[in-house]
Order: sequence, then C-alpha cells, then structure tokens
Amino acid sequence: QLVASVADDMGVNESQAATLLRHAKWDADHLQRMYTQDMDSLFRKAGVALDGGAGSSAAAVGPLPTDDTDTKDGSGGSAPVMTCMVCFDEAPDTPATALALACGHKFCVTCWRDNLINVVRTGGAGGQSCLDTTCMWSGCKLVVGEDTFMRLLDAEVASMYQRVRLLSFVDDNSSICWCPATDCQEAVALNTRAGGGDVGGGGSADEGTVGGGKPVGVVCRKGHHFCFACRGDSHAPISCAEHRAWDRKVQEKQGVDGKMTKLDDVKICPNPECGVPTTKISGCMYIQCAKCQAHWCWQCGDWGGIKNKPPPHHVYDCNTPPTKSWVDAGGEIFADDGRFMFYFERSENHHAALKFAEENRRAAEEKYDQLMTGGAESSADVIIAAAETLLQCRRVLQWSFVWAFFETE
Repeated sequence: QLVASVADDMGVNESQAATLLRHAKWDADHLQRMYTQDMDSLFRKAGVALDGGAGSSAAAVGPLPTDDTDTKDGSGGSAPVMTCMVCFDEAPDTPATALALACGHKFCVTCWRDNLINVVRTGGAGGQSCLDTTCMWSGCKLVVGEDTFMRLLDAEVASMYQRVRLLSFVDDNSSICWCPATDCQEAVALNTRAGGGDVGGGGSADEGTVGGGKPVGVVCRKGHHFCFACRGDSHAPISCAEHRAWDRKVQEKQGVDGKMTKLDDVKICPNPECGVPTTKISGCMYIQCAKCQAHWCWQCGDWGGIKNKPPPHHVYDCNTPPTKSWVDAGGEIFADDGRFMFYFERSENHHAALKFAEENRRAAEEKYDQLMTGGAESSADVIIAAAETLLQCRRVLQWSFVWAFFETE
C-alpha cells in the first residue's frame, strides 16, 4: 500500500517507488519533502531515471519473449546484432536476447540473469545489498528495479530477493524494528505521526516518545517488552543512557560468580565525632553505638539520643536511602555501596515480582480461554487487562528505583 501510494503521488511505477522509498529509509514524509525540494537531485541520488514514469528499468518491463520470431525484425528479416560488453559475445538485438535499463546500456540477457542471480545469492560488490544493484555499465548509477529482477530470476531466487526486500523494510526503517527476544521474529512498528505513542502492525507502545534518548516501551505480538529506542529491556522512567550506565554499575559490582559484592556489612557510626566502624549481625535497623552511645539507623544513617539530639526513628525495616553526609564520611569503607545497594535491592525485588506477575499473566490467558468458552467475554477481557496492568506497574516500579539512584536533587 505504501509503495502504491508513493507511485501514484509521484507519477512513477511501483518499482521506482520502492527504490525511492528505500533511499528515504522507507519514510514517506521525508521522501515527499525531498521530492518537493529538489526532484532531480532526489531521483539522481536514488538511482532512478527521470523518464516520465517509464521506470528505472524501462526496457525491462513484461516477461521475456520466447517465440522464435522475436529474433527477427518487424519485416521478417534477421534482427540486428549487438555485442554484449560483459561477455563480448554477439547476440540478436531483440527483447528476447538483449536488455537495457532506462539508461540505454544494453547487455545480453544471459549476462543480466547471471549477474542478478549472483548478487541475490552472495550480495553485491563491497558487501552491498542486492537492492543496491546498479546497471552493469561502468560508472552508471541507475538502480536495477524489482521489475527487472522478477523478469529474469527463477522462482527460487526471486523468493530470496523478495525476502531481502522485506528485511530492508524493517532493517532500513527508523520506525520499525525486530523484537530482540531470542527466537522471536516479530517486528514492531511505531506510528511516528501520532507522536511515537501508537504502534501499528506488530505490537504496541506504552512509554514515552522516540528521540533524545527517551525510553519507548513497546511489546510485540508475542508479549515481549523492550525499549524501541535502545533495544534493551523496557526501562521507563529512566533514559537509555541511564539504563546503560546502570548496567555497567551492576556489572562492576558483580564478581566472577555473578553475585553482587556488598560492602555494607560494615558501616561507620554516623555521629561525626565518632565514626567507629560497626558490624550488625542481626536484629532490626535501630542500633546503639558501643563507643559514643548514640542511637542510629543502620539503613539511612539517621542518629541521635545524645547531646540533646532527638533519637532517630525506631523501626524494624527502614526504607529511606542513606544520607549523603553519612556516605561521604564513610570513605573507602562505604565506597558508595550503601546508596547503590539500597536502590539495587529494591529494584531487584520488583524484578522478581515481575516474574511472578508474568506467571499471573499466563494463568490469566488460560482463564481467558475458559471464560470465552463459557460465554463470559467481558469478564475475560477484564482479567487480561488487569494482569497486563500489573505487569506494567511492576516494570515501572523496578526502574523507578534506578531513576531515584541517578536523581541528584
């Protein structure tokens, strides 16, 4: 539909339209802008002939003639002879034996066919795609259109060409990408005209917009969530740069066995006049320093109870991050692990809960089938929607703690 629409708008055939779209990375809006600004330059750079719509392979339209009379001229006499500049053999200059694109450079059909089969099977010169194949004449930049490939190739090789073209529609398209999940062959398309939030075809979007490193959470038809912008895990509300930085931070903290190295089993007393290294073996977060007698929270570093300073909160499980002054005072003993581990552990807790939510989603799908069979369609839809909402919430909560880690104010 896209190719046909462009062909109609620009007055070219569909083979030319496909070449022009690929030159514009399959962005019809961008192609239209280039067409309006400088049509001659666009066609020249794309390798398409400006011939009033005759086609990038104007003389190669329709099936090859097979009748013996096609080796003769219109009066029944012998056809003129041409010399192919690839094999240097002579051949009758007829549509059945000689072929030229719109540029007029003519070669024998045998050389054309052998060349096109070779570029489809092995790729073009310099590793280029068979879609970039140009006229065999040295220096000619006219691109060989789909019509010429389809005319000369057998069914097997033609199928290979069509697959390369399909892959190009995804690989060269800034608004479509393959799902990065292992063994998944789904593609996801963003509706960029709608601001990046709507997805057509293979999936849907649930976060942000494209550009500027902002996360764009999408899900393919098989249920795999990922970020369209960086192809990593779906990670809103943090940016793609923060996601990469967090991954590096986690890798730095992990040992050779893949387990997280924790330095927060020893912490200093947060009383600036004390600072004695302390180890907590068990019990709640509310502890008392054996040296200065100050009461303090093992988690956040809040302290008091001495020198007219009010005692800190007395809770079993504190959920407040360590204070900056406490982390700074800790030096090499703290090594920033107190703050990092605080956010890492909570992020991982939600990641673990996410796996449980995924199990609930699968169970909901099984229940959905049962309800649909029993005629309870509305209840079935509610169950699926609730399970999916829980998944999205868990995912956002997981990365919200990473966002808080990078927050400086």
